[in-house]
Amino acid sequence: MCGFDRTPPTAAEVATARRAYYAAISYIDDHVGRILSRLEELGLAEDTVVVVTSDHGDMLGERGLWYTMSPFERSARVPLIVRGPERWVRPGRYTRPVTLLDLMPTLCELAGTPVEEDPEAVASGRLGRSLLATARREAAGEGDDTERDVRIEYLAEGTHHPQLTLVRSRHKLVVCPGDPDLLFDVEADPHELTDLAEDPGHAGLRESMRADLATRYDLAALEREVPASQERRTLVAGALSRGRRRAWDLVPDAEQRYVRGDFWDALGYGRIPG
Repeated sequence: MCGFDRTPPTAAEVATARRAYYAAISYIDDHVGRILSRLEELGLAEDTVVVVTSDHGDMLGERGLWYTMSPFERSARVPLIVRGPERWVRPGRYTRPVTLLDLMPTLCELAGTPVEEDPEAVASGRLGRSLLATARREAAGEGDDTERDVRIEYLAEGTHHPQLTLVRSRHKLVVCPGDPDLLFDVEADPHELTDLAEDPGHAGLRESMRADLATRYDLAALEREVPASQERRTLVAGALSRGRRRAWDLVPDAEQRYVRGDFWDALGYGRIPG
């Protein structure tokens, strides 16, 4: 989609892109640190939980791929850090598979309104599980990382067909019509260099995981529905291209910027540039 198969970036361009990416990560880390320091200064650290996460990772030239849009670990994995008082957040690093669906029940539990867990809904991927509950279960040795699958679906740009990924404990299966299946043991093979999809020793696992996806997704229907949805939305795209155009992200008008500046002045933070 990006044309790198026709015009590969040079080694210097790859180095520059990676340097910029790591600089962006360091920039975010620094600002998270500033937030945590400010909470300490204000005496709010013992009453505040901070969650650091994102929507996707990025390929940085591995396998010749860039940006997100792929099921490999560097693209599919995200940071997920929960920091707060020990009475709410159990310290430690936990290994069981989790998903961004878990954020809602986590925040609800922290707010004192826990979501009643439905094990079947959690197992099917229709409902998340509080990360705090997952940490408690892992610390207590209850269950294991095979009790819950994590599913990833990608139906957007950069692929011609629906792309489905199923993570089951240490294994990951990728299914995309028109392409061969991919099966990796991400624990033994963290760089995903050895495809086990055609390995006879993993045939049963592959079929079990594929059957799970087949019971939850109708790939033929998705093939029809996604382009149809895109076609319907071209009407909206055409309408929005006429008259005064507004960017999809927040770009406040001058008068809005002035009001926001006064607001932050009142709090002692100074004006917001631009």
